[in-house]
Amino acid sequence: MINKSLILYSFLFLTVMNNFSIANDYVIGAGIGLGLLSMTMDENVNQEVSSASSKFGFLTTLGDFGNNLGGELQLPIILGSGAYGWGFDDDRAQTFFLYASGAGLVTQGVTYGTKKAFARVRPADDEDSNIYYKNRNDSFYSGHSAAAFSLATVYSEVYGTSLASRSVGYGLASLTLLGRINDKRHWLSDSIIGATMGYGLTRMYINYFKRFVNKNIVLAPNLDLDRAGVLCLVLF
Repeated sequence: MINKSLILYSFLFLTVMNNFSIANDYVIGAGIGLGLLSMTMDENVNQEVSSASSKFGFLTTLGDFGNNLGGELQLPIILGSGAYGWGFDDDRAQTFFLYASGAGLVTQGVTYGTKKAFARVRPADDEDSNIYYKNRNDSFYSGHSAAAFSLATVYSEVYGTSLASRSVGYGLASLTLLGRINDKRHWLSDSIIGATMGYGLTRMYINYFKRFVNKNIVLAPNLDLDRAGVLCLVLF
């Protein structure tokens, strides 16, 4: 069953994206539509993924990599690109850092607010995916999926000179969806909509950055498993 308030939320998000004149708003619309549709099959898909992973161990290995890509590897990748960019005077690495740091902060900020607003139950806590607005639940939507697709979108913008390179970036990010579902941290719909939000918010941020942002001041997310914060960098 599709939660009615999620339909309104999706409409508002698409409206914001359209106002920022994002070229690929059809992609965003398709992603949200697929996410809403997948809510009708969340329980079945999660069970099938768990069953398949128990038979084929490599799926768990791929999922674990995806979990790391959307979590612990985020900050090292972002800060590493900045260190390399300014250490070796690499313009593209500098741009990657500037895009990824700001987009990551925006994406995780919106994700945190959405989680608290909808308070959807996680698969590990209940077999019914239609439980919302319950204290301390935060399944909707997947922050790891959003973070992974945010980073993939930045990679595509900066380094995606070919379809093959863009496919590699988004293909690796897609492993995060597998990891979150396999670990029973998220439903399928959480992961799909999280990926769509990560893509859309990052496209919005990049458009904003190109128009307005002073490159001497950067806000970056400082995240780990237990706490979150903001890292402010002043570049000279």
